[in-house]
Amino acid sequence: MPDDWQIGFTVKGLGAPEKEMVFNDYILIRGVPHSDLSYVFFKFELQDEEEKDEIREDFINVLRNIAQMYGLVAKLHVEARPSSIMAKISSEYPFGNEKLSPNLGFYAVIEEEQRRKRIPLIKKAISKYESFKTIFQNKKKLFLKNAIDYYSRSLGSVRLEEKLIDAMIAFESLFSKAIEKQELRLRYSLRASSLLSVGQESERPKIYHDVYDLYLKRSKVVHGTQVVDLSIYEISTFQEYVREAIKRFIHIEMQKNEFLELIDESIYDKEKRVELNRILLEAIKKW
Repeated sequence: MPDDWQIGFTVKGLGAPEKEMVFNDYILIRGVPHSDLSYVFFKFELQDEEEKDEIREDFINVLRNIAQMYGLVAKLHVEARPSSIMAKISSEYPFGNEKLSPNLGFYAVIEEEQRRKRIPLIKKAISKYESFKTIFQNKKKLFLKNAIDYYSRSLGSVRLEEKLIDAMIAFESLFSKAIEKQELRLRYSLRASSLLSVGQESERPKIYHDVYDLYLKRSKVVHGTQVVDLSIYEISTFQEYVREAIKRFIHIEMQKNEFLELIDESIYDKEKRVELNRILLEAIKKW
């Protein structure tokens, strides 16, 4: 019978409470006192010790995906550090034992009260990952995986230009078709405003103009033609558009191109608009 093992990582920015949190009997999270760091342990069965390196790589990928899902839930960037500690579970080293905690390194201070408020966010992030982990494995959902990845990167980027480029890559992953070459700025702005204004139609013009204007700035940043005036407000607003779009796409069963075609047709076809609204309202409720 294979033995139970554990592998532990340090996650920067998660800010879990000091009291351990156990999920499904195989994920344990414990916050580091007075810091934004957290230890995340996974329980697994080890058939052959030669598999350790492969298992380590598998779990760091899982943790990175959970961290990205946390970014969607909490709008916060967290960083899963690749270094780890691995050991057999025993009476001397029970699951999540602090003796096995990875090295801390640099960390920021966060109060216990604030860390307790993150408990439901962490629970929701793990639940969402468990429900949608096939997104990270399904080649047909590669566009969505790419969008989640770059959205997460935009949260962690320092410079506003970097935040814009990363968020725009995520945005284009959602709203682009491979065969399109012309009027991209107009197409993307119309699609985004149509998708994001469901339930709040009065916001549609603002969303359209926000995306339309920022896409031009994106082009100027990429091509380096001139100094671009960016504000943290417009970047944060655009990141929120991307986040909300991802949350809707996660619950859309239609193929991407088919769904984008529906959005395009809904602009001039009332029946298509009704159908789009129905699909999106159901997606919003599921999140």
